[in-house]
Order: sequence, then structure tokens, then C-alpha cells
Amino acid sequence: EEADVRAFLSKHYTPERILCLWKDGRIVTMGSLFPLSDGGVYLYAFATRKECRGQGYGKSFLKRVTEIAGSVLLQPSQNGVAAWYESMGFAVIPKEELFAALEVDGFSELTDGPFEGMKYSV
Repeated sequence: EEADVRAFLSKHYTPERILCLWKDGRIVTMGSLFPLSDGGVYLYAFATRKECRGQGYGKSFLKRVTEIAGSVLLQPSQNGVAAWYESMGFAVIPKEELFAALEVDGFSELTDGPFEGMKYSV
């Protein structure tokens, strides 16, 4: 919803939180990185343009995020993508565990999705 996007941007947006993968002058993949007190990050609103999916941009983006922060938490926004994240080295964690981890840093409001969380650790 547009109201949700506006609320997110007004409360959480800062340029240094947004990581983008560009090609030919346009963003093909992006996500918001929220630093966590344990040294990891929470990856929120990770997306690839529809016409660019299946070309490896998402994998390249996630590889870079895991290089930046050895530990990454996220919550898929769609059913059925957990297997794709698992192929990238992520493990499924219960929603409650994700919520508890994010609550410590004040980001628990960003975990309203219906799906389990995912965690990557080196």
C-alpha cells in the first residue's frame, strides 16, 4: 500500500541504508540494510525488477550483502521463496526468533509478514 511505503520512508529511510545493484543506468536489485547490535544486518524490502529476475542479479546482491555483514536476517515477502534463499546459504528460523532478534534493535515493526524468517551466518 502507498501509505505503508510513505510510513516506511518517513521513519526509516536514510541513503546509507539502501544498497542498489545498477545496470545500464538503472537499479535492477535493491534492499534496505538495518545494522544490528550483534554486528549483522536485517535485509528489508529486497527486490529485483520483474524483467531482470532469473539473471543472477539477486544472487550477486545477496553475495555482496553477506560479504559486508557476516550475519544477515530477512523475512521473505512471498510464499515459496525460502528454498531459493536456502540455496544461497540461508536457514529457516521461526518468526518468533526473527522478531525477538529485531526487537532488541527496535526494528520489530518490520517483521509483519506471514512467513518464517531466514538467517545467514558465516
